[in-house]
Amino acid sequence: MIFSFQKPQTGFLSSRDLFTTEKKAIPGVTVYSNEETARNRSAQRKGMIAGKQWYAVEIPARNTFLYRTKPVAEQPFPVLHSLLSQKSLSLLFADELTVFDWQLSCYLKDKGPEETGSLTFEETTAFYHEKRNTLLCLTTGEALINFVARKATHKEGEALPAYFSALGISGILDETEGNTVFHIFNPRASIKIVSIHRDTLTYPKRGKE
Repeated sequence: MIFSFQKPQTGFLSSRDLFTTEKKAIPGVTVYSNEETARNRSAQRKGMIAGKQWYAVEIPARNTFLYRTKPVAEQPFPVLHSLLSQKSLSLLFADELTVFDWQLSCYLKDKGPEETGSLTFEETTAFYHEKRNTLLCLTTGEALINFVARKATHKEGEALPAYFSALGISGILDETEGNTVFHIFNPRASIKIVSIHRDTLTYPKRGKE
């Protein structure tokens, strides 16, 4: 699991985003730093007397999110540490790793035990070093998302959140016009509703009968 020394943060979730059945390119739920944004996006639910409803929620710390516009090399340390881990690289470059292992085994076939151990370590280290550099050269989090999408064996949208969630990355962070938007991959694990907010409906006074 990704490690973070920052505390969870408070965000706001609209009823529309919570209950939507709309299919997204990347499955997940959107949370806003600005309460007014969540309120404006909320809609009165059909058959309900209550007004528009939105929620104050607790979500993971900012440094567990992939920043969409930042270069990979400038991502928060917990995110970068997970992205460059052997687990991440083994998932992302699984096909290349299979070919590499086969080529290395062929090359080491006639080597002695001591030389085999030394060469295996050197070549494996070089392989992962090259793949880390490939990721570090990506100029934005968006470029990384697209890279992962191209690498995915299964092209369904679920492949992206599955990969990032396996690394403990909470979601994608966007900053626009002073409002921070969090696209959260696994809402069941990452979103805790703290309070429910509702608009108060006002009704015209009835005249005397």
